[in-house]
Amino acid sequence: MSKKILIIEDEHYLLELTEHVLKKRGYEITTLDKGEEVVQYAVDYQPNLIILDNLLPDKNGVELCNEIKSTSTTQNIPIILTTGHVMEDSKQMRRYAQPDFILWKPFDIEQLCDKIEELIK
Repeated sequence: MSKKILIIEDEHYLLELTEHVLKKRGYEITTLDKGEEVVQYAVDYQPNLIILDNLLPDKNGVELCNEIKSTSTTQNIPIILTTGHVMEDSKQMRRYAQPDFILWKPFDIEQLCDKIEELIK
């Protein structure tokens, strides 16, 4: 059975590229481009990993990450938080949201794939 990954990203070219690469590597991918239903979707879908953009049009990724990590049925799902913000924000992101990894944009797709493999062994 393939591992399930939920990707939440509003930049469609990045979403499509990431989805394409990860599908070729055998992952089952579900995508969302807004944060509106992310927490409920994570509860229902139970992905093995979540890739979450920090800046979504309707929600803040840090707040969503915190909600997911605070929900008993999703708290153990690894989350990779992607951001274009400067590195000073990383301490605040780690403290408040507790993502498993922060990946700065633009990122190397191979770095993302390596981190995914590491987090969902």
